[in-house]
Amino acid sequence: MRRSVSLLVGLIALLSLAGPAAAAQPYAPNGPTVSVSNSTVTQTGIVTVNVSGFAPGTQVTFQFFSTPITVGTAVADASGSASLTFQLPAGTSPGVHTVVATGGGVSGSVSLVVTGTNENAGPGSGGGSRPTSPTSGNGLPFTGSNVAVLALAGLLLMGAGAFALARGRRDHSTL
Repeated sequence: MRRSVSLLVGLIALLSLAGPAAAAQPYAPNGPTVSVSNSTVTQTGIVTVNVSGFAPGTQVTFQFFSTPITVGTAVADASGSASLTFQLPAGTSPGVHTVVATGGGVSGSVSLVVTGTNENAGPGSGGGSRPTSPTSGNGLPFTGSNVAVLALAGLLLMGAGAFALARGRRDHSTL
């Protein structure tokens, strides 16, 4: 009995160390949508950025990040869409960069991969045609946690507790 109580106390202590689960954050599905013509471009490539979800007539400013550089503006049409074609700024280093479209108090962004000057050059505007999201297949970033380790630890502890309980019962039955 004493072993079972101490095992139960240990299990409760271990679970309390895990802390509370993070609360889900609201998702605003009505924000602007941003996409690029090519998600992989060369350092001298040309990119077309398409946006939708802005209020009609909104002036949309496009910035290219790692170091913010304004690459142009466009006015959203009657459906709230706009597009801008620009050449990557001189001196853009290879790696992942972000294009941010801002206007009317809202913004959206998309990532793209910049390769070396002649690397992976495809026909047209200087890049391949991979999906525009470098995150998951559905375009949403992974924001949760991997609970597999905690679940496995919990199962192992429950198994150890069941073993200890069965052993304790067996020891009492032999008295």
